[in-house]
Formats: sequence, structure tokens, C-alpha cells
Amino acid sequence: MANAKAEPLADNDGPMGREKTKRSWDATATRARPMTPRISSRMVLRVAANAGVYAFAFICAFPFLWMLSTALKPENNSITNSFFVGYPLTWSNFSSAWSFFPFLRFMVNSAIMSLGGALVVIVSSATGGYAFGRLRFPGRDKFFFVYVATLLVPTGVTIIPLFLLSRYLGLYNTYWGLIFPISFTAFGTFLMRQFFRSLPRELSDSARVDGASEFRTFFQIIVPLIRPAVAVLGVFTFVADWSNFLWPLIETQSTNLSTLTLGLSEFQSEFGSYTSYMMAGAVLTVIPTVVLVILLQKYLVRGLAFTSFGGR
Repeated sequence: MANAKAEPLADNDGPMGREKTKRSWDATATRARPMTPRISSRMVLRVAANAGVYAFAFICAFPFLWMLSTALKPENNSITNSFFVGYPLTWSNFSSAWSFFPFLRFMVNSAIMSLGGALVVIVSSATGGYAFGRLRFPGRDKFFFVYVATLLVPTGVTIIPLFLLSRYLGLYNTYWGLIFPISFTAFGTFLMRQFFRSLPRELSDSARVDGASEFRTFFQIIVPLIRPAVAVLGVFTFVADWSNFLWPLIETQSTNLSTLTLGLSEFQSEFGSYTSYMMAGAVLTVIPTVVLVILLQKYLVRGLAFTSFGGR
């Protein structure tokens, strides 16, 4: 019998070959079928979170949209439920509101009160926060606790004492009376103290080693680092003073010192109200605060991050 040479097995023969062929068929079939996108739970949560954020933003913006819609309505349709549709847009309401009372004069008074109040609050809160946050003296924490506890006192309780103090100091019916009596708050001191505590203590220690006094350390080393916190406190104070109605009503007697919030109240009287003109004036009143927030948005985000998380 002739010796026959055994031929080598083909690649597809045997268990290994059949398994390899099956995998290649599965891969071909997979490429041939259209791929269906897989919706993961993370994607669903992200879409739901974005939808919730947009819904909350719309709820917050709705009063301003309604105000703008009412400002563009004719006066005889000002109390209707229509929203930007069903009526001609009356842009002349803004000029009518501007000329209804000395709008520019009242705006200047509001700017003086808000800018002056913000400046006083920033200076007093920065120095107080530096003392409570960086300096060491007996009873520091107890004094700070008592000072912060004044936030629990309602504003209405302090109105009469502040008014009597203003009359006693001769500040009644003046710009100084609009600014100073309400410009010292525990909130600003607390906010600045939180920011000061986040700064490394080595900065002030190295300045003292170099012979710098406490005032020079504060103004040349610390103050340039607190711009985000100053922006946050300044914007909060400016907006609060700009929209303050009760204190200018009590503190001023002359029309030359009236603010925009007092001017808007003139659209209402015992004989009726001018709703469209009032909303147009409110839109013009809101514009400066919106512009300020947009210009300082970068510092606001940084300042809120630092003061909320202790600078870490």
C-alpha cells in the first residue's frame, strides 16, 4: 500500500473552524442590520433635568414677560388676559410713562441712593468682615454671633427707630438720610467674613513679617483679592435699595428726593389706575438692574462660588 500523505485540515474543518465561521457570520449579520440607538437611564435623567431647569426658568421669567406684555397693551385693554396677541403693540406707553412724572429726576435719585448705599455697605461690611474673620481679639465669636442674630429682627420693627435717629441727626429729607440709616447690615458682614476666612492666612502673615501695618495689609494685600465678593454684595445692595419703597416713603418729604418706586405709585389713585403706563414705567425701572447684573455676571458667579463653599 502506497503511503498517502495526510492533507492538512481546512480552516473551516473541525470545531475551531466552525466557531470562527459562526462568529464571522454573526459579525456580517450585525453589520447588515440597522443599528437602533440605545436610550440609557443617564440620558433620560439628563433630558428630564434640562426640562425641569427650562420650566423653572420660564416660571421665574413669566412675571417679567407679563409685565412687558401689559406695558405694550392699549390702556383700555390693559386688564385683559391676552398675552402679546390680540391687540396692537402700543410702544407709545413708554414715552407716556416717561413724561407722566419727572422720570429722569426720580431715576437720578434712585441711582444716588442705590450707589451710595452700596458703597457704604461694601466699606462697612469689608472692614467688619475682616475684623471678625482675620483678627483675633477676646469675645470675637460671641460678638459676631450677636451681630448676626440681628438678622432675625424684622425690618418693620427697625423702621421707627431709624426714622427717629435720622430726625435726631438732622438727616431727614436729605440724600444722607436715604443712604446711611439703612446701609449697615449683618448680612454683608457675614458674607465678607466667609470670603475672608477662605483666603490663606500666610498672605497677611508674610506682609506683617515685611513690616506692613494692619491697614496696609488690608488695603494692598486683601482688598484686591475680594473683588468677586464685593461684586456680589454690591449687586445685592444696589438691587435692594433700587427697589426699596418703604424707606424713601418715610424718609423723604420733598418731590425732588423721590425715587422711582415712589414715582410708580403715582399711576394709582383713588379715581383709578393707569395699568399699562405703570407696567411701562416698571420695565424702564428694571433695565438698570438687569444691565448691572449682565455686566458683573462673571464676578457674581465667582463670588457666589467662593462664599458658598468657603473658597474651596
